[in-house]
Amino acid sequence: MNEQWHILMTNSPTATWFQSEEAHLCFESCRQWLDPFLVQVHRGDRLVGSLSGYVTKEHSCLEQFFTARAVIYGGPLLAEDITNNELFQLLTRVKRECEKRKAIYTEIRNFRDFSRWRQVFEQVSFTYAPHYDIHIDTSVKSTMEARIHESKLRAVHKALAEGQSLVEATTEEQVREWYQSLRHLYKTKVHRPLWPCNFFLHLWQEGYAKLLITKKKVDNPYGKTQEIGGIFCVKDNTSLYEWYICGPSLVTYGALEYAADNGLQRFDLMGAGEPGVPYGVRDFKMQFGGELKELGRYHFISKPMLYRLGKAFISLTTNH
Repeated sequence: MNEQWHILMTNSPTATWFQSEEAHLCFESCRQWLDPFLVQVHRGDRLVGSLSGYVTKEHSCLEQFFTARAVIYGGPLLAEDITNNELFQLLTRVKRECEKRKAIYTEIRNFRDFSRWRQVFEQVSFTYAPHYDIHIDTSVKSTMEARIHESKLRAVHKALAEGQSLVEATTEEQVREWYQSLRHLYKTKVHRPLWPCNFFLHLWQEGYAKLLITKKKVDNPYGKTQEIGGIFCVKDNTSLYEWYICGPSLVTYGALEYAADNGLQRFDLMGAGEPGVPYGVRDFKMQFGGELKELGRYHFISKPMLYRLGKAFISLTTNH
């Protein structure tokens, strides 16, 4: 364990699992699917800033040309007293790492409030784009449940009455079955790139992620159950993060219960769309009693021409 990294994770106001040493080791172990990078800034022997992410692209030769992008989940891990100059150094080095890996653009997806440092991001040519996140307070279970919309509670109670249950996946077969449901969802409704099944299986096998799945009893002499959905989560000392999900309201409710029962203060539902743009996923998530957070994203476009061509290419391929 990197002691300085652990200390920064414990004390940073911007800490999330995605910027932990564990997350970086996770990315490093998945090099067959992505190209990870890590940039850190020290003040003497003390670590004051860290940023971990990866460059990814689609698999076909044509798609690779248009889709190489750097993704940074959570935003940088920063000490409370990091100076503007130290942050400037961190972000400048990140840009160089992404450009070295031939990323067309870099996207920082904030899960914490970085507004106090916005001027520094912009000095390094990162452009701010408004974007929502949703946080649910799970520190007090009874209060958490009281904020859930009645329609969602009815849906949960109905699912339980019909024999549905939520359990933690314990076998490779369960992970693969859930992935098929997720893949169908992405192909028919989400229309976005999705990791191969082995990516999820690897993270689950290594203990980096938990998969909670819903099951429904099947009326037959053998008493078998049928998997009908699930949620793929990671967690740190304070928060549970909804990374990938498919399935009914019981899935989200079960994750909320898991967070509350395991002493976690927050369930982070992550991306919730752009302000002023209708987004059904955001409407669904908000019915679980969350608080809308406009934490935004930062973008740096290294290759503007390829970026524009890539957007046109993706729009064409997802609409046909």
